[in-house]
Amino acid sequence: MAILARPEPDRPRTQRRKWTIPPPPTPQWSRFEAAGILDDIRAPHGLGLWIVFRDILLWANTEPAQRAHLFASPVARELIGAVESVLPSGISTDLALRALTRDPAHEGESAQLGTFCKEVSEWAAGEGFVLVAREFAELVYHLAPADADSALFAGRACRQEGAFDRAEQWYKHGLGLARLHSDHSAYVLALIRRGVLAEQRGDSAEAYRLHVRAWKGAKRHKIRKLGAYAQHELLVMGVYTESFEVAQEHARLALRLYGRFDERYPQLAHDTAFVWAWHNYFSAALPVFEAVLPYITRATERIQVIANIGRAAAAIGDADRFFLAWDEVNDHKESAAEYRATALLNLGYGARTLRRGSLGRELAGEALHLASLRGEKVVAEHALALLQTMGMAGEVSGDRDKPPTAEMLEMSERLIGRLRRNQP
Repeated sequence: MAILARPEPDRPRTQRRKWTIPPPPTPQWSRFEAAGILDDIRAPHGLGLWIVFRDILLWANTEPAQRAHLFASPVARELIGAVESVLPSGISTDLALRALTRDPAHEGESAQLGTFCKEVSEWAAGEGFVLVAREFAELVYHLAPADADSALFAGRACRQEGAFDRAEQWYKHGLGLARLHSDHSAYVLALIRRGVLAEQRGDSAEAYRLHVRAWKGAKRHKIRKLGAYAQHELLVMGVYTESFEVAQEHARLALRLYGRFDERYPQLAHDTAFVWAWHNYFSAALPVFEAVLPYITRATERIQVIANIGRAAAAIGDADRFFLAWDEVNDHKESAAEYRATALLNLGYGARTLRRGSLGRELAGEALHLASLRGEKVVAEHALALLQTMGMAGEVSGDRDKPPTAEMLEMSERLIGRLRRNQP
């Protein structure tokens, strides 16, 4: 009996799943374009920023061949001059002026205007003008709609504003653009930023899943810096969800991956110390917090470090330093919305430790209110728990400092030494 010849076997082909890029959010202009800028800055330079925004938006939405005659040079100079005096000297207003009025055959205008809009957005975020920051961040996307980074930048501004649903839309759109263009760095960064957002919203399982995906993607494509960022975020996640030893391992790996003094090194040092403080090693954490503080200049972030210093100081019995931290946080009341709930929560813990029940309840109550408004579920849960403990009958003990381990002291010395050697 003859056996029939058979074709060589091939790998079974599965039908490729079709996918589309999620669209970006629609503009939030309930009254007129960029009205939020005027709401945020009720002063002449607010009007100037609004005019500049609308001019750049008009330029972005005009066919390149028709841009040359949109603005006469003296007019554009006058418009940008209206805001130039209030912006930091490093913001490239002159480049923006030239980009608006240059011959359309010249290349690079979109990039120059995008740089200007990014710088204005970052300045506004640092000053607490979250609506200005979001409007100019989204304008960056209008100038470069095919660029995943521009979508991720817009998403970050929305997250800082507390517009979490809008931020999620931007991140998903940026992730789709990154996949379309095989931009591995943008893809990993999008996963990290989506993870941070999920964490703020209280979805720890989703945040952990996204950060692990980011870590695997960074390893697969050998993107060391983003691998360090992913481990850094897993460290932050581990504060609440994992053991002290696992969180420490994330910290060690992130420190090793950062290598040279990275721009995020101060934040990593702070977050490593925060893990220690969360597990009651306050005397080890306090000097690291203080070494980090000179690097943190934005009010929105600075109050978080100051509040951690205040809580640690209360735990080791330094009431004067606690109340100094309390005063400093109150000084930034209007310009630090993003981390204010977290800062007030940590000061509430410190007040409880110092047996200032009335102050502690006031701080925890305000933290609960702000966190609920912004949808920060984790902070709201901890603030509510703190309120409940201080409402119990009898004396409730506060933070108790634990003596640090030898490994912790060695890591603290390394962190502080490196921070001081590179201090700005």
